Amino acid sequence: MIGRQVKIGTVWDRTVDVLQGRAGMLVLLAFGFMIVPSLIGNAVALFAGASAVGRGLAGIVNIAATLLLLAGLLAITAVASDPRVDARDAAATGLVRLGPAVGLLLIVGVVATLVVMPVAAAVFYSGATYN
Repeated sequence: MIGRQVKIGTVWDRTVDVLQGRAGMLVLLAFGFMIVPSLIGNAVALFAGASAVGRGLAGIVNIAATLLLLAGLLAITAVASDPRVDARDAAATGLVRLGPAVGLLLIVGVVATLVVMPVAAAVFYSGATYN
């Protein structure tokens, strides 16, 4: 796009037009992938109790809810990026892209840890204290 200027106002107007036309689909995806799993996770945590089994079950349900949240974000991104995508295609796209997204998050987490650890070790061994 050399020689062609993009105005932020034009991009914003087009974005609003697309989202207004697809608001129902976005609400359906948000409800199915974000709100319902979160409510179920909170209900399990509330009713599971303080036992080790209850906390373990609540942890597993919360991990599943978090994965569904990530899939929902990917589905909404698919809706926003392609006008031909309907709700079913967006949900399928979100679930298909979930594995690579989790892998990427794990890689970023490992790299960030490897970058921070030498600095933290240097600060610790230099005699710095927590309090």
